[in-house]
Amino acid sequence: MKQIFFAFALISLDLLGTAQSLSQVALHKNENAKPASISFTTDASVTNNAGTLFNLNAVASSIKVQRPFIAYFGESAENNWSRVGKDFLNRFHSNGLLINALFTKNGRLIYTIGYGTEKNLPADIRKIVKRQYYDYTITMAIDVKESNHDIWVIKLDSPSEQITVRVEDGEMEQVQQFEKLN
Repeated sequence: MKQIFFAFALISLDLLGTAQSLSQVALHKNENAKPASISFTTDASVTNNAGTLFNLNAVASSIKVQRPFIAYFGESAENNWSRVGKDFLNRFHSNGLLINALFTKNGRLIYTIGYGTEKNLPADIRKIVKRQYYDYTITMAIDVKESNHDIWVIKLDSPSEQITVRVEDGEMEQVQQFEKLN
């Protein structure tokens, strides 16, 4: 349950434009974890704070996370690995969604977060949302899968306000509401 709270904190931060790397740390089990001090290059090489240069994609492919990743997402999925604490995050595209998948170093999937739009919503989820918010535009749809939970977080806009709702197990709940300034 604690991780799900952090997932929603992550989504709220992402909706407000906070940097992805900081929000991934907020979602991680250890609230005090700090991201490794690393710098990226265009060829997926990384220099850590000790000055050691290594290729994250090569590291990820040689450890226990690659096999479970392929089992979940297939061999054609992109390999854009980074480290979050002791875990491995792969950020890739699948079925029109930008997916973040976090794995432990032993290959256990911790969570996936998929970022998309209204066209990525399952029909039943869209129907639940549009039943109540029929005159709003769906501007963002985020699918959070963690610990046997599948939660959609949907951002809605009207001329006068922005609303964020979450849908889980067929139940919708409004989690944010902001009035727009004229």
